[in-house]
Amino acid sequence: MTGAAAFWFSLVTVGYWAFWNFHRPHPPDALRYSVTLRRYILGVTLHIASALAVFGFALICARLVQENFLPDIRSIEARTGLPLTAALLVTVLLPRLPGTRLLADETRGMLQRLALYPASTEHLTRLLAAGGCRADDETRAALRQEMVLFGLSAEALDRIYPPAVVARLDETHALRLRFSEAVKDPGLSAFVRARGGEIEEARLEHLRLLRRVARATLLAEELADAPVPDYAEEDHPGLEALSEFVLEETKAVAARYHRLAADAALSMFHRLQDRDAFLDSLGFPTPPPLDLPFGSVVVVAGVMPATVALLYLRPMLEWSGLIPDSGRPPPSLALVLAFSVLQLTIVLWAVLPKALTRWAWPRRRTLPLGSYAVVALGAFLTQAAFGWLMVTSGVMPHMSRFGIPSLQVMLAASLFAIVSTIGLCLLIDRRLLDNRFRFFRGRWLDGLVLAAAMALADRYLFQNAIVALGGTAPGLWSTTILGGLGFVLGALVPSSVAAWLNHRLAKTVVEETAGAIVVPVRVPVTVD
Repeated sequence: MTGAAAFWFSLVTVGYWAFWNFHRPHPPDALRYSVTLRRYILGVTLHIASALAVFGFALICARLVQENFLPDIRSIEARTGLPLTAALLVTVLLPRLPGTRLLADETRGMLQRLALYPASTEHLTRLLAAGGCRADDETRAALRQEMVLFGLSAEALDRIYPPAVVARLDETHALRLRFSEAVKDPGLSAFVRARGGEIEEARLEHLRLLRRVARATLLAEELADAPVPDYAEEDHPGLEALSEFVLEETKAVAARYHRLAADAALSMFHRLQDRDAFLDSLGFPTPPPLDLPFGSVVVVAGVMPATVALLYLRPMLEWSGLIPDSGRPPPSLALVLAFSVLQLTIVLWAVLPKALTRWAWPRRRTLPLGSYAVVALGAFLTQAAFGWLMVTSGVMPHMSRFGIPSLQVMLAASLFAIVSTIGLCLLIDRRLLDNRFRFFRGRWLDGLVLAAAMALADRYLFQNAIVALGGTAPGLWSTTILGGLGFVLGALVPSSVAAWLNHRLAKTVVEETAGAIVVPVRVPVTVD
């Protein structure tokens, strides 16, 4: 085997091992069909990348050891043996050593949590259990027809048990019938192959439930002395105990179907609309989305590096000879720091008040105008304080481009921060007032609105303030860059923040109402 072949063989081996090791200690199908495909790919990819990084580090270490301590080994042997040794170290030795095993297990667990396993399926299961499954006349009649086969009269359930118990039986039976029909869809064939045993076990458990309910109902008829009196007219202690028994048994069976429905919805439907349609076909109310738009956070975090690259694009093109040298100096680091502080101020003051207190949330179609005044003052003071701190500490030198001291530039930018922060708050509140959880719609419009607001604020506030202070207005390049920054922030931040806040609120309400038979899942985000 040549050195190149050994290297690629070792690389593929480590990647293959990392793929299967990502699922431990769970069966692969249990993890794959319990999370969304996007989250699953993210977790698997990062786990493989981390294993390959360790493999590369081990290969470098093995190479250094060979060169310094085993120089007599022929080069061809080293090129062949070192990759295989590094692969053996990563796949066999490190996962079994006490210290590195703990690190490997923690890394794998962290990446499984990043894939939202088991948080996503557990949370959606709680939402489905709290919302309840709609039963209609057809499914109710089907349940009573099945009970007739066990020797009961069609009206026995309604006479023996309280309405809450009968409603739970109707919901569970409706869910079993609809889920059995839903899994016949060819689009769910992969899920059925992976979870066929659990689906069949849930079906058999439901049939056993019906037999137990039939026996309990026959016993109740004996307790009550036929003909069976109306439940409302007689409160027999034995009937109450049987009702509790039937309710608990029914909840246990329903929990199986809630978990299966949650796993199928998450793993097999990649679009939110398709997922909602599937749950609606099973009779569930539409829950809020569980897979938050985390990609937006990554993009927002990369706005500043992109802005820096844009600021230095002209100098880089001039240096490479692609465009003629204009003779103008490149932007100073002080200007980069100013843009960084500005973005940080806008995002923090638009998001943190809503994350920390309900006072900054909209109230019954009314915007929180008082919070806007606090946010505006906070953004102004934060921008001014950051500017003063950086100027006095010498971190931010003089920005000669503006022709005035850097502190005055930062104070002028504070006026710009007020308008931009309030604009971002308005876009977030507009989405919070929309209870339909449409986080991915209208984002480009939000981006255009905030881009226009920030461009106008730059042109008529920031630049006029610079001129009023005796400096030189930066001109069109500043308006263009800040307008672009506004477009990115407007397109990504409001949708991501609204998704996160709605998600957290819905999760809190569902956990507080756990165990209720019917709880509306569609949680309004406006507060009293």
